[in-house]
Amino acid sequence: MSSEPEFSGRGERLLFAALLACAAAASVSVAVSQAALGLALLLALVRWARRRERPARTGLELPASLLAGWALATIPFSGEPQQSLVFARRFFLLAPLWLFATYAATERRRRWVLGALLAGATAVALRGVADVIRHGAVDLAHRATLTQGYMTGGGLMMLAALVALAHLAAARGARARAVLGVALGTVLAALVLTFTRSSWLGFLAGACAVLGLLRARLLIPLAAAAALGLAVAPASVRERFASSFDPGHENNVQRVIMWQTGLHMLRDHPVTGVGDRDLKRLYRDYHAGDDGVEIQGHLHNNLVQFGAIWGAPGLAFGAWFLVAVAVRLFRARRAQLAGAERAPPLALGWTLAALGCWVAFNVAGLFEWNFGDAEVLLLTMLTAGLGLGGGEQRPDA
Repeated sequence: MSSEPEFSGRGERLLFAALLACAAAASVSVAVSQAALGLALLLALVRWARRRERPARTGLELPASLLAGWALATIPFSGEPQQSLVFARRFFLLAPLWLFATYAATERRRRWVLGALLAGATAVALRGVADVIRHGAVDLAHRATLTQGYMTGGGLMMLAALVALAHLAAARGARARAVLGVALGTVLAALVLTFTRSSWLGFLAGACAVLGLLRARLLIPLAAAAALGLAVAPASVRERFASSFDPGHENNVQRVIMWQTGLHMLRDHPVTGVGDRDLKRLYRDYHAGDDGVEIQGHLHNNLVQFGAIWGAPGLAFGAWFLVAVAVRLFRARRAQLAGAERAPPLALGWTLAALGCWVAFNVAGLFEWNFGDAEVLLLTMLTAGLGLGGGEQRPDA
């Protein structure tokens, strides 16, 4: 029996409907998006078992397996093994890599996923902007919290804006560009109003990647637009952005302390780490009697957190997985551009979007533990799955 998925049948259509619901709810509700993802995964596993149908090969199977396997292997050595076992569910959120690469690999389905994802993100963005307008003030005290809180919301708006930007850059036709432009403008407004600095920096880095990969000369108008936007922005926005580069800013000082503490945890537990758990109690132990330190439950940096909770092997496996995603996406884009026929616009757009989102995720991840943020990780893996599935040209169904 063929290992290629058949894009027909009631069960397969139900599976794609679940993936579509996951994409639509990704920026709206973590409960709905994860429930839809769970249903899609269950249906896929049944299909793979009964029909000997295989998921798309992404090239990420080995690093993902080693990272998840090491995390599970270290649970008995965790300071709180029960909590570490619960937190291991985060690896469920890697499933979109294979599900979307396998079951959204046609232009029609890519289009449906794009529409669902941006519709959900735009609705959330409109609510956030409306809340700020209702308060009548643009400042940290009245930031847009969206439906998940300002930090997670900022990360989601960052990713959604890059999806819209990449597809706008690759789109053909005035109507598509107009719709994508409206979505981009709305989501960007919400992103700015979250006052989330890491997401701002992540978006700018991701936008540079998207436009630079498309045409390097587009970086000039991007820089001009960013400078103009900053110039006309409210003073509170300018001050918040400038604080990103102030080493003496209180939040920046605390982040440096977090990273140093994480390195101390790695030094003290170099092989298995301290365990994947809330670090507040342990963090307090490391800073007993130091009134100038804020007690934190995580370390605001993906790589530092990998090392602290899973030791040096976990840090190596985590870094390998993140780098492997970028390598595979670059290869997918190169294959699209090297083909005898130009790849369809949505295939090109999704691979470009996935690369931009990967850059943004990792730049923001220098300042946030966003690998541990379920909503942000799910959306990042979703875009990567669509980007990796973009190299396969299947008939529409």
